[in-house]
Amino acid sequence: MDKITDERIESAMQVARAAGEEGLGVAAYLGDELIVNTWAGIADTETGRVVDETTLFQVFSVTKALTATGLHVLAERGHIDYELPMARYWPEFGARGKHRITVRDALCHRAGIPQMPVGVTTELMYDWDWMVEQIASYRPWFPTGTTNSYHILVWGWLIGELIQRADPEGRSVSDFLQEEVCRPLGITDFHLPLAKEHVGRVTRLAADWEPGVDRDHLRDAAQPLSVAAAPPVHNRADTWLACLPGAGAIANAESVARLFAMLAQRGTFRGTRLLSPDRVDGFRVPRDDSRADDVIFEAPAWIGQGGYWLGGDLRRNIPADGSLPSVINQPGAGGSTGWAELETGLAVAICHNRQFVVDRKDPGFIARITPIADAVRKVARERGTNA
Repeated sequence: MDKITDERIESAMQVARAAGEEGLGVAAYLGDELIVNTWAGIADTETGRVVDETTLFQVFSVTKALTATGLHVLAERGHIDYELPMARYWPEFGARGKHRITVRDALCHRAGIPQMPVGVTTELMYDWDWMVEQIASYRPWFPTGTTNSYHILVWGWLIGELIQRADPEGRSVSDFLQEEVCRPLGITDFHLPLAKEHVGRVTRLAADWEPGVDRDHLRDAAQPLSVAAAPPVHNRADTWLACLPGAGAIANAESVARLFAMLAQRGTFRGTRLLSPDRVDGFRVPRDDSRADDVIFEAPAWIGQGGYWLGGDLRRNIPADGSLPSVINQPGAGGSTGWAELETGLAVAICHNRQFVVDRKDPGFIARITPIADAVRKVARERGTNA
């Protein structure tokens, strides 16, 4: 595929690379039209492999946007009720006081069980049955629906197993997402998990920090070092080949942007309607107690009733401040992002392979991908004006 770009976007990518980025992929849709699809930099610093049109990136929690969309497709068809207990669909989950946790609680990171299983290893994390059995045996750390606690990794099994239980055809979460979300939208490179034949397309991950044990017990339990969403765990091909629906997708920017293009147009893309406009508008409603600190971040995290993030300029200030309720977005660990602007119809994805430190407590924090986001939005505004 040829590049679709603008000199301002290419310049912004150079600025980002000068600030520390290595490899980048950027794509944007305005309505149904792909208006940006570009890439730059180094995919693997050890080999010197460059980013090209075939390159795939790890997008971490941007994965949650795909998984949440799958759940909403089931709700659209009447197979899921957000206000019912999770145990209605997954009976074993109701053990040890979890019987009151609703689907909505899980979507919005208010289920009170952010912890990964004690003793989890990378190999155990790859074992779906082991993970869901462990989660079903949990006792909540917080009373149901009372505490904002971002379920960094465990969210993927909560929502993924719910999809599998509620799907009338009993498909795996990976098959369901490919057949009911990706295929109808023409998404070809949003992989969960990755097939072996694509391993050579994945960038090598780097980070601006050395992963270590977090002295905060809660955060350490939510993301233990042994399975952290960072190198070295995510430079393992077996991690890419595992189904990790909270933070494990491998994608290119065009495929991520295409998913958000459907959201930006309130549920439709190129003649295919996946969700109703009313349902998408409902995603803009903040979760309960949205102004309260999320105990994982120790700062507010603007997350909506549909599980996506909301609000202000996430590309600049992370988390969003709630000032732009027409924005639906999903950040990923270390700076990957995708967002949909319901007022303009713009959908954007920025993928990269060098994670930066995100300071969620600093209202003045500026991400180094911000110049790219600003350039894309400027190009989109001009296209919209001239359309």
